[in-house]
Parts: sequence; structure tokens; C-alpha cells
Amino acid sequence: MTLRRQGLRAIARELPDVTKSALARRGFAAARVIADWPEIVGPELAEASVPERVVRGHGAESATLVVRVRPAAALELQHWEPQLIERLNGYFGFRAVGRIRLVQGPVAARTRRARPSPPAPSPADAAELERRLAPLAASPLHGALLDLGKAIRGRARKTP
Repeated sequence: MTLRRQGLRAIARELPDVTKSALARRGFAAARVIADWPEIVGPELAEASVPERVVRGHGAESATLVVRVRPAAALELQHWEPQLIERLNGYFGFRAVGRIRLVQGPVAARTRRARPSPPAPSPADAAELERRLAPLAASPLHGALLDLGKAIRGRARKTP
């Protein structure tokens, strides 16, 4: 008798199992390297590069990471190679990458999801916030605190 799960499951939970075989052929141990590439190398370099595969030589202690990079950013990425290797190995937790090989070519632009703006607070809540923050009107914090208060009040108003 097999047990079936009821209800919805998060895609993020199932993604590593689904992509494991496809990524293993390219040398990636986990899909997280591709997904976390912007966090590993930084947003500027992530816009101009994408990891393609990991090549492990026979008897090699560490592997070579093959990265596709836009031609205009290749020199900069080459300059940052030692720091990137250090960041990658820190991400893996061991000396997984010993070298980076750059392949120049087109890199697809990453799509960014726009965050929805928070709902507006009620007029009474907005007036209350203005009254409470009146002593800070001359402070540079006034605008930031007002925006934060509106976002919090708007969310509180949205949830039943």
C-alpha cells in the first residue's frame, strides 16, 4: 500500500529532485549553485555571467568551473577570479573549485520580479502616523519612518 500526500507542495522543495539528473550531467552537485549565483558572485557579475558546468579532471583535487560571460565583462571577471574561487569554496564548504574557465558569449538577462507596493493605510491611520511623527519633521528619518509606518499599517489593514 502506498501513501499519497494530500494538498499542495512547494515547488522549491521538489526542484532539487526534479533537476538532479539534468544538472549532474553538467557537473553540478546541486541546483542551488545556479539559483544562488547572484548571491555568490554579487549582482553586477551575475548580470554578465552564468555558470555552465563543473569539469573535474582525472585525479584532480579540485574542479574547474566553466562560466559563460559577456565579452565586455570577461576582463573584470578574470580580475576577480581569486576572490570568486574563494567565495565558491566558502559556499560549498570545501575546496570544490580550483580554477575558473571563462567562455565568452551571450548571457540571457535575468528577470527580476517586481515587488508589489504595500496597500495604503486608512486615512485615520495615516493621520495618526503624521501626528506621532510630527516631532521628527525636521529629521532625515521622518520620511523613512513614515513610509515604514504606512507599510505596516496598510498590511495590518489588509489582513482580516
